[in-house]
Amino acid sequence: MPYSTAGLPNNGRTQYFNFQYDDKLTPSRGKDLATEVMQTADADLAILAGWFSGRQLDMSPPINVSINNVGNPTDAGGHWMGALLVPLQVMINIGELPMAMGTPIMLARYLLISEVSEMYMRAFAPYGFNPWFRLGEGNKGEGLSRFLAEQFLLRTYPGVAGLPSLMATGWNCTNSWLNSVRKDFLEVNDEDIAPGSPDVGGATLFLMYLHDQLGYSIVDIINAGGGHLSNVYENLTSDSWANAWGKFSKLVNDHYPTTPGTSGFAPGGYFPPLDTVFPVSDLTLFAAPTVATWITTGSSGLVVVGVDHPAVLSIPLVITSSHPTIIPASMPTIGSGMTTASVPLKVLPQPAGFKATKVTLTVSYAFRTLTRDITVVEPSSSTFEPLEIDVDQSVDPCAVALVAGTAQSFVVSNINVFPNQSGLKFAWSVNGATPMATNTPSLTIAVLPAPGTTVTISVTVTNAQGLSATGAYTFQTIAQPTGFQALEVELRCRLNRFRNGSLSIPPWVPIERAGEVQERLVALERQVQAASKSVAAMNRLINQMQEISRQHAVRAEPNGIRDSAKS
Repeated sequence: MPYSTAGLPNNGRTQYFNFQYDDKLTPSRGKDLATEVMQTADADLAILAGWFSGRQLDMSPPINVSINNVGNPTDAGGHWMGALLVPLQVMINIGELPMAMGTPIMLARYLLISEVSEMYMRAFAPYGFNPWFRLGEGNKGEGLSRFLAEQFLLRTYPGVAGLPSLMATGWNCTNSWLNSVRKDFLEVNDEDIAPGSPDVGGATLFLMYLHDQLGYSIVDIINAGGGHLSNVYENLTSDSWANAWGKFSKLVNDHYPTTPGTSGFAPGGYFPPLDTVFPVSDLTLFAAPTVATWITTGSSGLVVVGVDHPAVLSIPLVITSSHPTIIPASMPTIGSGMTTASVPLKVLPQPAGFKATKVTLTVSYAFRTLTRDITVVEPSSSTFEPLEIDVDQSVDPCAVALVAGTAQSFVVSNINVFPNQSGLKFAWSVNGATPMATNTPSLTIAVLPAPGTTVTISVTVTNAQGLSATGAYTFQTIAQPTGFQALEVELRCRLNRFRNGSLSIPPWVPIERAGEVQERLVALERQVQAASKSVAAMNRLINQMQEISRQHAVRAEPNGIRDSAKS
């Protein structure tokens, strides 16, 4: 096929590559795509060289790269060759085939890294035992090239949701082993075999296990190469190679089982979008109401399950019940990228005379089991603690409460007696005063009655299961405090709140003004302290004056005047 370098920068040459494209391709898939790849090719090669610890290729660059047209979709992908008098060269076969995911530049860079990584594998030990490459890359080397290309993609395109692919074909491979009989591939060291075989998919997944689950770096994995993948495990972990398959396969089978009807089983198979199922997720959360009943809708709150970190693939779970005729089993699914899932707690209606019954719900996944006990009662029953009503001081904690002629709000201070606080209904009643709305979470009396009036407030709170709790609060109104003493109490309250509050600088204040703001805060505290001292001193002075006045009044009494005359 005729190739061209027309329109390419520097006639298609970079430091380490020579680019050309099939002149039958449209500009977007020929000249433009080649130009884009040229802009990053040398830097991408540097990433590979770093992963191979700076090793050199066994043939001198440049590497010739051809962007090819594709007549048959089965020819799509990447290939390389080069030995002796044949220079190193890579064929990127995308043609005009439409993309299914990603962009052409993502796919071209992915394929280039895949092929060049195999050149580095061959150069790993060209004159002796090669831990990754024999006459071809085989299943072990093919798995490494897939692994490296995918790690490159994750670093180059943060947040990528899946491997770039064409409508006609894709490059995911680990599903080929996950959805097979899952034979042991660790001791397989075939020559160049079909890239889509389960042995290649398994090899790729095992390298993901070493990296994503066990935490070994890409460099360490490459340098730990051995005769078989089990030897790579041994070289990294110092654990016997004989334990590699058992630990790996058990972890996968426990979290991605092949048995229908079990938690974690995916009926349609497992298709990891980025070829990894690691790190695995384990159950850490199982929550449900402690008390429940049936109502006309059959809904009694939520059952919540959770794992320790976001699920790589969706995790379908099975929750069993010790009394399925009271609370039936349910099947929540934790979605990909999520840590929790919830389902309505369905309580089936029970006959008259039903006695309170403890129902145990159980969820198991990857051999971890969590349980929750729920006491199911009749709708009219209640097992909640009494509610406590208090003055709402959220607006102004230093304001004097229960003052006649003022507005006052009240709240339930222990509403957490209800484990699930969604859908709560409030019903307030008041004796001795006139309330405003009586079906809101807080109650407001717009004008408290005259001083000394006794007021009683009652509330009933009902949850979504129809269970209720009640509480009451009685108080007497007071007159508005007056005088300097009341003012001093209020000032001291505000001073204490000011002193105990945060003196931090708001984040939007420029750093160069930080000192100025801090000085103002200190000055303000000094002013409040001084005001409080002044009020206290004034109060003492008034008390002294009142005492002197009282003494003069005593002397002015009639007896006092007569005694003075006699003397």
